Amino acid sequence: MSGIAVTGGNGMVGRSLRALLPEAVYLTRGHCDLEDSSATARAFAELRPDVVIHLAALVGGIQDNVSRPYEFVHRNVLINTNVLHAALAAGTRHVIGVSSTCAYPSTVDQYPMHEGQVHAGAPAMENLPYGYSKRLMAVALDAAAKQFGIRATVLYPSNLYGPHDAFEPQRSHLVAALIRKVSDAKREGWTELPLLGTGRPLRQFAYVDDLSRAICNVVATGTVGHFNVATPENLSIDQIAAVVQDAMDCRIPRVYNGKLDGQFRKDASSDAFLALFPDFRFTPLAEGVHKTCRWYLENHMEKTA
Repeated sequence: MSGIAVTGGNGMVGRSLRALLPEAVYLTRGHCDLEDSSATARAFAELRPDVVIHLAALVGGIQDNVSRPYEFVHRNVLINTNVLHAALAAGTRHVIGVSSTCAYPSTVDQYPMHEGQVHAGAPAMENLPYGYSKRLMAVALDAAAKQFGIRATVLYPSNLYGPHDAFEPQRSHLVAALIRKVSDAKREGWTELPLLGTGRPLRQFAYVDDLSRAICNVVATGTVGHFNVATPENLSIDQIAAVVQDAMDCRIPRVYNGKLDGQFRKDASSDAFLALFPDFRFTPLAEGVHKTCRWYLENHMEKTA
């Protein structure tokens, strides 16, 4: 038994991770449907990986979560259960599950949130099914570690963005949605930029390569436990929109519709992770957004025009 298997190999994080862990096996839907327990078991029995980095999930923005709540809980619970069960049967020694700060409660008594607050209340209603599916994954990993002695690590990244993100309007998260919309506005000569909500809620957005570097640190050291991986920048949605407009050189006014703000804040502290990896540095939002905009214009814009 040897090697590393990565689920969700064609996703944004999987594609980023390939540059840092080229020796790993990257599982995609073309290799195995992780919602099929038999297919997942066969794939892991053949690979028998020593380390599993579990990235695969059904993900989407706030509108997607609101419109497909059952799919988000049902499919993610299937994927997480099948992957962990197959990894245990294959003798995997270390499973690294990538969760989300969406697993945290809608509100807490103190911000930024720390790992001990995950079960202090229900996730935000807008993504409650997805949030609970991520919580259950962490519970199952801890239970497997207790019962079978595997090494288990759960990472809670803040919202992510970067190359290979989903830029489709119904599926995209905030930064990708903004990049798509600002690009369309500039190309089509819009006079204003229509946006959801009020622009006031606060959000952390981490560049995808930062999470990949964090995962590599965990793999290299065999670190176990629960850790937030969240940028220290906690900006309003309006500030984030301004960063995207600056990167795209688009100066039209932003107009908010007052709908679907979501929770006001959900910032998480990375102090526990940084205590173990004190030299780790997060990419500033302006720098990461410029890189992502450049990638979008070079690789994706013609597909969405």
